[in-house]
Amino acid sequence: VEDFYSMSQLPNCQFTTSAAFLAVKIWAATGVVAPTVPAFGLGTGMIYNPRIPMVLVWKTSTHCCSNQRSLNDAIIAAAQAQKLQYNGQDVEFVHLKDLRAEGKADYRTISSFLATVLFPYDLTLFSFYDLYHAGLPIFA
Repeated sequence: VEDFYSMSQLPNCQFTTSAAFLAVKIWAATGVVAPTVPAFGLGTGMIYNPRIPMVLVWKTSTHCCSNQRSLNDAIIAAAQAQKLQYNGQDVEFVHLKDLRAEGKADYRTISSFLATVLFPYDLTLFSFYDLYHAGLPIFA
């Protein structure tokens, strides 16, 4: 218990729980307040409702790939080579970074895309659970 408490005081250490009763148990045993975070993907309220005839490229980290334009061009070239279409039109792609720049990266908008291309080596892979539980088609 003492080691846990000591770790909880470190500036780069954060404990969370998946349920409120666990937070209370931790507090009662150690005096440490641990916030409750809902299970991955279930706390967003996001439901797949395709209204935007585009595919979202979900590549959030720049640690693994800093050449976003080259990556987007390669994805678009691969899609065009496969002649991907939706309702008779070529499928277009938009990057999450562009959505964020426009202030449109909310759950309602994200769940409106036809599908998403997700990079599984991405450092922020937790977003997979949000997309998966929303029912959004995912291509990794």
